[in-house]
Amino acid sequence: MMRSSLRDNFRYVLVKDEMPDENTQKKISNVLEKFLGVIGIYETGARIIQTEKEYAIIRVVRGFEDKICACFALANNESAKNIRLRVLRISGTIDALCSKQNVSKPKKTTNNKKTKKLLV
Repeated sequence: MMRSSLRDNFRYVLVKDEMPDENTQKKISNVLEKFLGVIGIYETGARIIQTEKEYAIIRVVRGFEDKICACFALANNESAKNIRLRVLRISGTIDALCSKQNVSKPKKTTNNKKTKKLLV
């Protein structure tokens, strides 16, 4: 187990798709890949935690929140497509992020032995 001082600290970014459709997660993935690249996504630790209707929660390593926000701003200004992504809030915990914006919390996954055996 890693010491807590060496572990990455994460921030959670709440994004709203102003032109929602069923492909909100794909839109976000494409924007991040286009403006950050594969290596940039790895460096920032960007991962989509949850998408619900027009909202998405993205986990990012602390210090790289500005890069993620800049990607969405560039996508809004540059694209003529139906992409309008707006950052609503950045928080250190999912609980604080969801409670202040009235978004449902992501469901926790359990790591029990039965599911591990099924995946192997």
